[in-house]
Parts: sequence; C-alpha cells; structure tokens
Amino acid sequence: MSKTLKPQSKLDDNLKIHEYLAIRLRETGLSLRSAAKTIGISSAYLSDIATGKRIPEAGVCNAIADAFGDPRIKILRYAGWLNDDDISVTLAELERMAKKDPQFLELVKLYRNLDGKDEKATLLRIIKAALSK
Repeated sequence: MSKTLKPQSKLDDNLKIHEYLAIRLRETGLSLRSAAKTIGISSAYLSDIATGKRIPEAGVCNAIADAFGDPRIKILRYAGWLNDDDISVTLAELERMAKKDPQFLELVKLYRNLDGKDEKATLLRIIKAALSK
C-alpha cells in the first residue's frame, strides 16, 4: 500500500462496509481489481466484501482505511467490529494519528489523566466526533 486513494468524501456514520466501498470506488473511479491491489488483498476477497457476502478481518479494515485515507475507527465501525463504547480502539487510533500530528497524543494523555468517569466520557465523545470527520 504505497499510495492513498482520493478524493475523500464526507461519509455517513451508519454505513455498512459494502456501502462504504461502493461510494469510495465510485468516487475514485477505480475498478475493484485496482483497489484490491492498492489495499493489498485479492480482488475476489474485495468483491466478497463489496457485495456484502463477507465481513473483512480487522487488519483488512485497517488496510482499506489506509488505502482510502479514511479513519480506521470509521471503517472498523462500518464492518461491525466496533460499537460506540470501544475506548481502547479510539485511543489506539489517536496514537496512530499522533505519529503525523503530535496534538493527538496530547488528547490521549489528557484522557488518561482524567479521574472522573463523566469527564472521560465527555472527552471520548469529542474525540470520536473529531475522528469521524
């Protein structure tokens, strides 16, 4: 996966993985075969995901997100791997993003230093909203 597919659109938070793929393939104008090559999976596997016959493994979700330049957390949610309460994945996504922008690491530190459950929940909602954009 050496390149990221563009353009990036605003995506609905309630999509299924096959709906997401249909949108992104249409936007980029790529064939299933070309996208599969960029993602690093077989075209048959991507076809099964795109038709709703198969749910991708979490690692494949990450590869799809990276290839299309979309947040990993969003693609994991589309594939059904996450619900809105999964804190560890949100923090892991922030740490990954912090490699490009150190401000994200500050959010992780802030979250871990908060004592109150309500404060953590509020900050987590804000972080998730930012990651979903």
